[in-house]
Amino acid sequence: MIGMHLAATATDDVLIPAGPDLVALPVKVAFIAADEHREPAAEEYHTAGWEGSFIVITVGPGSTVGALAPAVYDIWVRITDTPPRTPTERVGTLTIGPGL
Repeated sequence: MIGMHLAATATDDVLIPAGPDLVALPVKVAFIAADEHREPAAEEYHTAGWEGSFIVITVGPGSTVGALAPAVYDIWVRITDTPPRTPTERVGTLTIGPGL
């Protein structure tokens, strides 16, 4: 599990370790407020990319994810493998804002 902290005004990459065997597969990432205790809906996922064996997605103002309100978010990853496989799991947390 990863844990990352960003200021609410920051725009930065979130890097998620995944392993070299997966880098050819399409990947999406969702950020769900941790206090909601739920899996993301399909439309809440954002297309991510690869940087080496890390999944990378930019979060914050001006990014495709956009600015996230100050809170703790569960990070969910969905990798599209050979149908019907779509491994989906919660891989860590992202804290937005100071003192959370």
